[in-house]
Amino acid sequence: MAMFPVHATAKVVRSVLYVSVVTLSSGVTPAFANAWQLETSYGAQLGFDDNFKLNNVDEDKLEVTSLKASVGLSAVRLSPAIQSSAGIRLDAFSFDDNQSELDDRVDITLRYDTRHVQPRYEWRLQATYRDDSLLQDISLDAGTLVLPEDVESGLSREDVRRGRLSIAPSYLYQLSPVSRVRVSGDISSVEHDNVEFQRGSFIVTTNLVDFVSTGINAQYERDLNPINSWWTDLELQDYNSDSSEFSYQTQLLGAGFRHRFSETSDIAFRAAFRNTDFDSDAQSGSDDGVLAQIEANRSTGRTTYAGRVGRTLFPSGSGDVVLADELILNAVHQYSELVTLTWRNKLFQNKALRDNANADRRFLALEPSVNWRFKRWWVLDAGLRYRREKRDNVATSGVSTAGFVGVTYSRPLQGGR
Repeated sequence: MAMFPVHATAKVVRSVLYVSVVTLSSGVTPAFANAWQLETSYGAQLGFDDNFKLNNVDEDKLEVTSLKASVGLSAVRLSPAIQSSAGIRLDAFSFDDNQSELDDRVDITLRYDTRHVQPRYEWRLQATYRDDSLLQDISLDAGTLVLPEDVESGLSREDVRRGRLSIAPSYLYQLSPVSRVRVSGDISSVEHDNVEFQRGSFIVTTNLVDFVSTGINAQYERDLNPINSWWTDLELQDYNSDSSEFSYQTQLLGAGFRHRFSETSDIAFRAAFRNTDFDSDAQSGSDDGVLAQIEANRSTGRTTYAGRVGRTLFPSGSGDVVLADELILNAVHQYSELVTLTWRNKLFQNKALRDNANADRRFLALEPSVNWRFKRWWVLDAGLRYRREKRDNVATSGVSTAGFVGVTYSRPLQGGR
């Protein structure tokens, strides 16, 4: 499978980012405003974390007070045949910590999603780019059930900047009223700006790996009746580091079953046999195994639940493809017309396919939050976060407690439908 060089991809992304910023700053034309629903947002947030880097030694704990200012522009276009959305967001952070280790920074997020629907087929394209740090402040979009996951959370305890690009096309064709085929792909490129730091009397670097990961999945699905369906799929994955020092090729053959209890609740199960070949300067070989996952969703009117448990495989900046045993439970409760309560829980255990103790770890995060729309365009958010991480090559765990309060102003632009 052909690879795209990481640095070449990043140059394209930076060009797209520049054009996007210029376009947004110069305003939108009346024709564009009439076709798209536009919304601007501005926010400010104050946060505190008593162990920002999740260090396991008390004297190394980094207490951080952060101030974040955000600005964003989103656009949505809806029609019978086309549903599209796009957005750009900038988050500026200022940090005050007890060891003066953190520099102020600006995170940038670009996203685009379009879906074209016809009677027999539909195709979709999703693309995102994010320039941020591996050290993430607590920042929750309260009232949102599932956030984009950061599987590299806690990979490094240093302030390493990274750029992540993901492009995911898909195509679905309806063979009959009860059967369909879907072909989907994913191209992900990740770059890290490694840093040097003091460890005892030595100066060491983070040595995170830039990589490109590609995948393609072909699936056949059939409805058994209005409430039950099954599918089978074949998936190919490829992971290559920018220096060609690490490479992985994975083949998966899977099958799944979905049951709908009602219009508001369902459960799905998938199991797949996996074979992975890996090659690096230090170690080569192959690894077989089974991946399995159960997903469930339920809505009771005011409360919505979503959960997932199972074993997955994902590429990592550690230079490895990593197996993750994960449990995710999320809930959103509409307490009143103006107040929303959210609770997110995440537990995972990572283990690299080859011997790499730096990638093997256990991680727990508990995140309750509240969202109050106190004015038509104004929202107040507040939340807590508890994190615990245990690395296999370290004797003790790192524990962190954090909290934040923030306010956001968002309003549609005049001229949008």
